[in-house]
Amino acid sequence: MTDEGATILLVVADEEPSRTRLLEALHRLGLRALAVDSVDDAAALLEALDADVTLVHGASGGDEAALQRLRLKSRVVVVAHDAALEQTVVALLRALGRPDEAALVN
Repeated sequence: MTDEGATILLVVADEEPSRTRLLEALHRLGLRALAVDSVDDAAALLEALDADVTLVHGASGGDEAALQRLRLKSRVVVVAHDAALEQTVVALLRALGRPDEAALVN
């Protein structure tokens, strides 16, 4: 959370359309989010940025070391590559401690 009380999210998705859909959905909810295309890029970004939650869309088995680095810097939510947008948003809202909002999405 920033000094102004805003929640900052980091979205990791290897496909541009997935990143765009996720960012648009999060912005509609009033959440600030940045997006990158790899877990390694996210880990590097977290060296300079404090994110409340890092959402990883479709991590592969080879990403485990980078995921561990992410977990040292941020809460991490991993969703399957084929997860629906609504499922992804619900998982993220729950990780943020916002179950009432998550229930409205379902």
